[in-house]
Amino acid sequence: QVAPIAPGIISRAYLEDIRANIQQLETSQGANLQRAAMMIAQEAKAGRKTIVATQGHAPWRYVGQGDDARWAVLSDLDHEVPAQVEAYKKTPQGALVLRLGYEGLHRDEAALFAAKKQRVILVTVPTPRPEFQPPAGLPLTIDMGWKYGDAVVPIAGYPIKILPPSGVMQVVAYQSINVEV
Repeated sequence: QVAPIAPGIISRAYLEDIRANIQQLETSQGANLQRAAMMIAQEAKAGRKTIVATQGHAPWRYVGQGDDARWAVLSDLDHEVPAQVEAYKKTPQGALVLRLGYEGLHRDEAALFAAKKQRVILVTVPTPRPEFQPPAGLPLTIDMGWKYGDAVVPIAGYPIKILPPSGVMQVVAYQSINVEV
């Protein structure tokens, strides 16, 4: 049983967490965000678009839909979705890839990038899961800042936290890179 919660309590807790995540991203990853943007801008200057390999329920709605269409090509990629894997296999050999993920990088996806000799900028958070450990030697990894496990707001009497920061932080990280490009 969960007791009634006064209006505004949950939203304030969520917003406080999002603000803390954004501040941490700015403080700890600002230089990496700028470096990612410089790498992408160099590709664009050479006449090549960067593949934005997305994961999740939201990026396909905003990646490549605005000014970023000048430099970004959307490719949804989840190792558990065969149609997405097959479509991804058609991406260019040696391309620069901005992997907009959630937690680590699944070994099957890493193998796909390696087979195509693609250079990967990984936007993610660390995970303890062995099958999601990124390989050594990626050009750049950007940590979006939340702890493993997606939900952030505790509710007294409820066994798990609620409300994930992941979708919001993907937008923040992506648009931080986009505005610099």
